[in-house]
Amino acid sequence: KKGRFRPATFWRTDRCRLVGAPMHKDRTLLTTFQVGEGAADRNWHVLNCHLQAGKQGPRRARQILEGVKASVTQARKLKEQDPTSPLLIVCGDFNGGEECGAVRFLEDGVIGPEFLEDGEPVTSKMKSIPTSEVLTDVVSLIERPA
Repeated sequence: KKGRFRPATFWRTDRCRLVGAPMHKDRTLLTTFQVGEGAADRNWHVLNCHLQAGKQGPRRARQILEGVKASVTQARKLKEQDPTSPLLIVCGDFNGGEECGAVRFLEDGVIGPEFLEDGEPVTSKMKSIPTSEVLTDVVSLIERPA
């Protein structure tokens, strides 16, 4: 699709193959891959984001929710064993740090009207990520030298 801020995902065709058509949402791109032979029930879903910049916390939270929902929907269409537990990588430009609403939403699994970003609530009601488990920021797992 055309657009000023469309994410792109690149892969090695000799290592994995695209499963289904890529899905574009609001500043996100979901691609699903099968890695290796005979791994049909364990696809990798890659949600590549370039979330809205500026004082747009509510929109960023909505963009994340739409993208994660798309991965669960894709997993259902592909008849994965547990569509609410996809092998999902969320990457890209979140236009916010580790305490922004989009990151908190992924890591906590829920976000409500009490969560403020730039002094404003990011949602008017409680929202939940539709996966069976929350996501983990791999950068938080890296031990940094003192």
